[in-house]
Amino acid sequence: MELVLYFSGVVFWGLLAFLIRNRKGQISIATLFILWQLAFSGYLFTKPNATWTSYFRNDALSVIFVAVLSITAIFTIINSFIYFHHRNEKPLIRSIYLLALFLFFGCMTGVFLSNNAGLLWILTEATTLAIAVLIYHERTIESLEATWKYVFVSTIGLSFSFIGIILLDLSLKGSGGVDLFFSSINHSLL
Repeated sequence: MELVLYFSGVVFWGLLAFLIRNRKGQISIATLFILWQLAFSGYLFTKPNATWTSYFRNDALSVIFVAVLSITAIFTIINSFIYFHHRNEKPLIRSIYLLALFLFFGCMTGVFLSNNAGLLWILTEATTLAIAVLIYHERTIESLEATWKYVFVSTIGLSFSFIGIILLDLSLKGSGGVDLFFSSINHSLL
């Protein structure tokens, strides 16, 4: 339930930042998003080794990574608004950027809490797509070229990881029917 609430909040703040186009409103929404991210990060500290579903669980390392991501979100959003101010960005460009940035932070949080190799791959691919939108936010030929290079290189790496996931699944099924959940893989290796 907590994760559904968190991810719903990420989508809500992202859509709100997309729909409200004035700068002061977006600064307020970004501040509330940062508080949302920090609150969830703090909540994870109170629930060590919690398993919400078979697909999501947290351990000490994931809590640290989400905390570092939350702190990074503060500086990223502050610097984004400084950049917007100096570039005098159009409201629509700023809205798309903030939506993609919030979705990136949400997907990255999901990556850190993922307990399944397939879901981890999907969320990593989602972060790639969100970052592609962030790279292309200037809408120039150079940013388009950089976006395609990034997507191409990232997709090659993710394709190899997907092949690895398929091979891992096949080898685990052949050796005893263990699924792709990290907790199951760890127990089968012990």
